[in-house]
Amino acid sequence: MSTQAAGLVQLQADVGYTLARGLTADAITILGAFSADDVSPIAMLQVEAVGQQFPINGEVASHIPDLLSRFSSARLDRLGLAVGWRRGDAVSHMASSRGGQASALLSLCICEIFGSESIGQFIYTMSNQLLPKQTNASIMQLNKVGKLLAAKLCPVSLGSKLAELLTEIRLTYFERDLPIPELLGVPTRESFEQYLCALSRGLREESTIVRLRGHFCIGYFIMITMVMCPQDVLLSVEGRILY
Repeated sequence: MSTQAAGLVQLQADVGYTLARGLTADAITILGAFSADDVSPIAMLQVEAVGQQFPINGEVASHIPDLLSRFSSARLDRLGLAVGWRRGDAVSHMASSRGGQASALLSLCICEIFGSESIGQFIYTMSNQLLPKQTNASIMQLNKVGKLLAAKLCPVSLGSKLAELLTEIRLTYFERDLPIPELLGVPTRESFEQYLCALSRGLREESTIVRLRGHFCIGYFIMITMVMCPQDVLLSVEGRILY
């Protein structure tokens, strides 16, 4: 082996050793969780950055840290498998940041309306709109993260919350002897993306107010708004203030 080649090998070994020593125990744990769950660290950071654009509040938001951190598994000895959530999984590391919590709730709402395979596309689009300089992960990588987040929040029954809201709205029309409009049409992806970007601005900018009027498909818009930021919402139906 030549002296030059030997020096190169020695240099590579030193760099690896230096990097290993430079990582903290927490960093090694987090990287291990990302690897075990097969998610991209860049995608996790990007999803969290999108969530930071949605300052959530309310009852549902208060439960998210515990839901993201939960773990429960049962070992199937005959198969050698563990079924359930692993302690310290990748998603649990999102529980400690407001951005991680908001992105989890956002992923759940998208999943409820458009399905789990659509989460990555929405997050990618919002990254382009809200974080143009931080769009580095692919749609597939973002979708993996979003699906894990949404699955961890499955105890939040959005269907029940949607039904409660629609019942109150329909009751108002019934009491006033007015025809009850169609409220549960599925919005287009484009209209939903536009609303999410507008909602983000409304939550972050004190001078911005987002107004939403209409009937068809408004049920889903109301649901996501009341789940993510009920303290910032005024909901009125035919002049009657519900929230």
